[in-house]
Amino acid sequence: MEERPELITDNLQAKGGYFYMCGPAVATPSVQAALKNAIAKHGKLGLSKAGTWFDEFMAAGRYSEESY
Repeated sequence: MEERPELITDNLQAKGGYFYMCGPAVATPSVQAALKNAIAKHGKLGLSKAGTWFDEFMAAGRYSEESY
């Protein structure tokens, strides 16, 4: 996600995509931070608005976690 943030912003912002995270629970904060950073920088929202975007993204049911 850090290497290709344009893929995140294009697929999640512009194309209305969904994100599915599956793996160890310890990775969840890092994955969420990487998503927010990609949206903040490449999506040009800044960190504060990226946090709001992420909250709305989750509330819309477009972010799903299966962690253990």
